[in-house]
Amino acid sequence: SARFDGSDLMPAEVGSGSVYDAIVRRHGLFLKDRGRTSIYGKNIPRAVVFIGDTEYGMIETMRNLPADRYESVRYYPDTEASAKFGSQYMGGVIQLLPRYE
Repeated sequence: SARFDGSDLMPAEVGSGSVYDAIVRRHGLFLKDRGRTSIYGKNIPRAVVFIGDTEYGMIETMRNLPADRYESVRYYPDTEASAKFGSQYMGGVIQLLPRYE
């Protein structure tokens, strides 16, 4: 079973409008630029959006995604994101889990 905490938006919280708008309303810190995290490699300083386990794009891409199509939105901070998705994601990952009808 999925573990949900303060880093998640549940279906009732996602609401209407875009995923981006839902995050701004509830968890604006998900969108914060973390700055450069390493002098080595190509670390991305901002959270990257994943749909399921597939990289989708930068935060702005969520402006075009209807919130009602997603079951939940989960934010993985720096170390969790790099452990789960790869070391280049030290800016974090916002993972969208699609709603299956």
